[in-house]
Amino acid sequence: LPLVALSGEFAVRELTVSDIPQMLRLAKSNPQYYEHMRMQPDADNLAESLLALPPGRTPADKHFFGWFCGGRLVAMMDLIWRHPRKEMAFIGWFILDADYKGKGLGKRLATDVLHMLGSQGVREVRLGRIAGNPQSEGFWRACGFQDTGLSYDTDGYTVVVMSKMLA
Repeated sequence: LPLVALSGEFAVRELTVSDIPQMLRLAKSNPQYYEHMRMQPDADNLAESLLALPPGRTPADKHFFGWFCGGRLVAMMDLIWRHPRKEMAFIGWFILDADYKGKGLGKRLATDVLHMLGSQGVREVRLGRIAGNPQSEGFWRACGFQDTGLSYDTDGYTVVVMSKMLA
């Protein structure tokens, strides 16, 4: 994926285990997100997230990337390419540094990702949001996503699948 094309304002690149300290700082700036998951971020669960794949996907399908400003990680996204079907992509999660919230940046970054995916032939983007998190639901609805009627239970919370069709 052409991640470099995502922003002229930020450096964008794939995240690696060497980024876990910055990922942890960013994750801890979002206690509300983790409150709904009924867990706390730590280096181990972030390392697991870097490698986690849905069934039938390979590491080449996964893009866990971040936006950096002056060397500081300000946002990160987990994106599964061509999942659950070839013409689709799935956003596992998207987290914005709390210092950058409320300024329209999250929506701008998400919109940039959607445009990039559309330019790569993706017709539909899906994501999973945690049921009962009104901020997440409101954010994704503002980005044009709608509930699909699909959901699944995990250990401790329910994930609601949302979708947006791309032109």
